[in-house]
Amino acid sequence: ADKAFLNATWKMSPQEIERANKTHLGPPEESWWEELNAPSVIDKKRYRELVQADISLWGYSAKVTYQFFDDKLKGYSVGLTVYDPDRPFNEILATLNNKFGPGIADLAITDVISRTVDWDAAGQKVELWITKRDEKDKSYYLGMRSSYKPFTREIEDIVAKEKRHTF
Repeated sequence: ADKAFLNATWKMSPQEIERANKTHLGPPEESWWEELNAPSVIDKKRYRELVQADISLWGYSAKVTYQFFDDKLKGYSVGLTVYDPDRPFNEILATLNNKFGPGIADLAITDVISRTVDWDAAGQKVELWITKRDEKDKSYYLGMRSSYKPFTREIEDIVAKEKRHTF
């Protein structure tokens, strides 16, 4: 019953999210990200990512990537390309601060990431960041990622159990 994003709740199936958000979820363009994000379970087919590409958020064209484990929503990420880094970042930051309380800014900023803020709320772990995307057209990539902590702990328990039974 915990709300995740838009009309989706945590642990919903892909079909339930499609119905709730009146959209279609398709495979990601790049599958190697899926491999990197997958939990270290033996059967990697238990994890998959599906994308909602036909969406506008905060006035920008966006892509939402939903992460599923055993066909249950465990996390999602949102990506936007923006040309004014401050206004959309601050707007989303204010929304997240309002929902989760003040975030913690990561002061160890690299040359790649311009700004990053994290929240470790009761049920969710949330990250917001912005980075330069293209020097030529002066675009930025604004990203947000959220994961459902109770389900993440369940998956970690599955991984630990598999490791104990490997040998």
